[in-house]
Amino acid sequence: MYVANIRVTHKTAPHHILSDMTLSEEEHNEFVKTFLTLEEVNEALLLQTCNRFEIYYSGHDVAIGCENAHSFFLDKFGADMEQHCTMDSYLDTVRHLFEAVSSIDSMIIGENQIQSQVKEALNFAMKNDHTGRVLNEVFRRALTIGKRVRTETMISNGKVSISSAAVDLVNEHFPIKDKKVIIIGAGVMANMVANHLKEFEPGDLVVIGRTPERVEGFCEEHSGRMSSHGELIRELGDTDILFSATNCPRVLVRKEIVEEACMGREKPLILIDIAMPEDIDATCSEIPCVTSYCIDDLSEISKKNKSQREEAITLVESIIKEELQYYRMYLQTAHVDRFISPMSTFVEEIRKQEVERAIRMMGKNDPRIEEIIQGLSKSLTKKIMYNFFSGMRKTPVNQEELETFMKIFMGNGNVSGNKDEKTERKHQHPGHGH
Repeated sequence: MYVANIRVTHKTAPHHILSDMTLSEEEHNEFVKTFLTLEEVNEALLLQTCNRFEIYYSGHDVAIGCENAHSFFLDKFGADMEQHCTMDSYLDTVRHLFEAVSSIDSMIIGENQIQSQVKEALNFAMKNDHTGRVLNEVFRRALTIGKRVRTETMISNGKVSISSAAVDLVNEHFPIKDKKVIIIGAGVMANMVANHLKEFEPGDLVVIGRTPERVEGFCEEHSGRMSSHGELIRELGDTDILFSATNCPRVLVRKEIVEEACMGREKPLILIDIAMPEDIDATCSEIPCVTSYCIDDLSEISKKNKSQREEAITLVESIIKEELQYYRMYLQTAHVDRFISPMSTFVEEIRKQEVERAIRMMGKNDPRIEEIIQGLSKSLTKKIMYNFFSGMRKTPVNQEELETFMKIFMGNGNVSGNKDEKTERKHQHPGHGH
């Protein structure tokens, strides 16, 4: 049994490429369902955030599974994605997941959103029957580790989010105090922007969103003023800073809108896009009075953030190293379990045959003797197989070696344990773990 990962993250691709990869919930489900039809892919989970697009998967033959996953990925997103994607398997995959959930792999080290994003991805996968024993086990443990590192280290102390970094970036180049600010969006990211803005005391806060009731509540919480997309050109006329943080699948702030709003304008307009996919047309930066930022521009703040958390990162890495000791054994022996049932059946059939033969040879129909022979044979096989299976679980053996051994042991018996795991997973309760 293997676990593997193929990914594109902020470390390997610019934001606009990740933005183009964004899938809606329906597309997400269809993507994974198709992925699960690949040979030697029995479980799969898609994790997508503003900084990463990652597919975790599991099966029996790692070479075939990874080759098929790689081909599928390039067919879906284009051959040019080869330069941006990273692939790994077994312990490297688990280590990466633990680092991601612990947020030491994030653009903003210590950010907390990744914990809830991973939890949502796991819940979505389980709800739609995408995962089974292997991935459920690994992801549940990852979430536990994420909580542990935030409890035992100072990795998440202070301002640690894309939203806070975006506000800091703007204020560094263009002080926010007394400025008119527009926020497009009223979700989690937008709320975080509004919270961080408070310490810089903007003069006028305007909020634009799709749901009036939600925007109204947002404005009450953050002392903002409600507006609408239809009023965007008028509002932009005297706005100093605009943050956009929605999950809208299309561009909301188009170049022609900004050009019209900026006619005759001399004072600068700052646009900052922290949405996924992108909300603001990248070509807006071509307008003379406009300065536009996106998530890629947060790299300097990210570097500063990392340097300030080096001690915490070291502690997190030690926790991850400790946790990996368990998974080293788990991943090396997880494939053993699929051989236990066919092997137990094989041995039980031999036991029954030999008991029947022994009783026939005795030539007596004595229930007491038959009971003793049955009990003796069951006790012997149980003890022998228990020690054997325990030894297999404790001794790392790769799948190819184990299959060879089983073929020798069982002769023509069914050694593959080839019950269709994709069918088996469909009948498995979503909450079932290892």
